[in-house]
Amino acid sequence: MKRIRGFTIIELTMVISVIGILAVFAFMSLPKTTFTLDAQALQLESDIRYAQSLSMTKGQRYRWSKTSSTSYQVLDSGGTAVILPSGSTTVTLGTGITFGALTNLPNDLVAFDGRGIPYTTTGSPGTALAATALIPLTAGGQTKTVSITPQTGRMIVALLTDSGGGTGNGNGNDNGNDDDNGNGNNGNGNNGNNGNGNGNNGNNGNGNGNNGNGNGNNGNGNGNGNNG
Repeated sequence: MKRIRGFTIIELTMVISVIGILAVFAFMSLPKTTFTLDAQALQLESDIRYAQSLSMTKGQRYRWSKTSSTSYQVLDSGGTAVILPSGSTTVTLGTGITFGALTNLPNDLVAFDGRGIPYTTTGSPGTALAATALIPLTAGGQTKTVSITPQTGRMIVALLTDSGGGTGNGNGNDNGNDDDNGNGNNGNGNNGNNGNGNGNNGNNGNGNGNNGNGNGNNGNGNGNGNNG
């Protein structure tokens, strides 16, 4: 009877160990910016929610405040920094991450009253947030933004990235000179790719524009017309 030989426990353990080491090196070689930026944005949102929660439970106005381009705090109504869930009074953003320009928060802070309504000033009654506030975090060409809605104080983390290309309409004007040939008028290009034209001068001509520029400025149409 032929004996079938398998792997020993030692051999299997060595293979698994090697695979684990290779996996660690592969993970370390991946770009960390996205993961770090995501985590930082979620922490920022959580800390702002914490300030809102303190305001609603303690009946005084707590506020989130940007203290520098890379740090922030949560303070009580007297201006004393509180200990955050992370265990410190000041949060410093991760390496390579900075705040962008805050939108609709002229004092680089957002305060909450006892009902959780957001304000842009520290005094009472203060100035209520009138339009959606945006707090962007940027790193490695990417941006994560925490938005705060007026009245409700609802918060959302959104990814904002810049991508190339554009959408535009291009107009091309041609004149039909021959009874048998119609040249397309008014070609419209969408995203700089396509142009459609209708031939006039008593003839019906349909043209497809093949030349469009990505900035949506030019669209040209060439068409063949049939006698009217």
